[in-house]
Amino acid sequence: MRRQLIVAALVVGAAPALQAQWGSRYSEVRTAQLDARNVRVVRIEARAGALRVVGRSGVDEVRVRGTARANAERWMQDIRIVAERRGDELRIVAVIPELDWRRSLGNVERALDLIIELPAGLAVDVTDTSGDVDISGTGDVDIEDSSGNVRIENVAGDVRVRDGSGDVEVRNVAGNVTVRSDGSGDLNLYDVRRSVLVEEDGSGDITARRVGGSFTVRRDGSGGIHTASVEGTISLPARFSRSGRRYSTIRMD
Repeated sequence: MRRQLIVAALVVGAAPALQAQWGSRYSEVRTAQLDARNVRVVRIEARAGALRVVGRSGVDEVRVRGTARANAERWMQDIRIVAERRGDELRIVAVIPELDWRRSLGNVERALDLIIELPAGLAVDVTDTSGDVDISGTGDVDIEDSSGNVRIENVAGDVRVRDGSGDVEVRNVAGNVTVRSDGSGDLNLYDVRRSVLVEEDGSGDITARRVGGSFTVRRDGSGGIHTASVEGTISLPARFSRSGRRYSTIRMD
């Protein structure tokens, strides 16, 4: 089995930075690069911080640029990127070790923002704990996100989402969209060529517009459901029956 391991290089030393997402005083840049020829999927494990994944035409490698941030210089050194290849898979991991809150007096702020560029149409599998996520120009997308907003667009395949909290927006998908679970926040789905399935939604509105196949919501806690230009069948939970008082679906064909 071919295996290649790269620990991200430190590009810039610790220095006072402009205030970032939550007032970080220090920042450092980390980079990594891997050959992506004959790769089937890129698996990304992100932690606290923003994540952007972009598919680029005409490239045959994965380029990672990370910005480590903290509110104390001594907390910067252990924040790093690990990038490795195992067979036909690439794995990119944001490493932010846990700190002893008693020694830090509870005032710990550390994050690693990531920008990942990869060949257009390559499948990605993303796990993210906190921070906004933006994915575009890839193949199949499988994402599990704990908190923060998620935006996915221009996907040449299927999209599968499991989300804890935050708004989710999905646009221009060539395949199916499956939302396994969505805890809280609005769910907006536009220009899906095939079908949309929402298995479970907690709270927040659901909007589906310009769907080429069917649109199905199996379980929904609260919030409205709005549809427009759905080519196939529409199947909603019983509480959205036209004869019930709580019907809140808007259909605009």
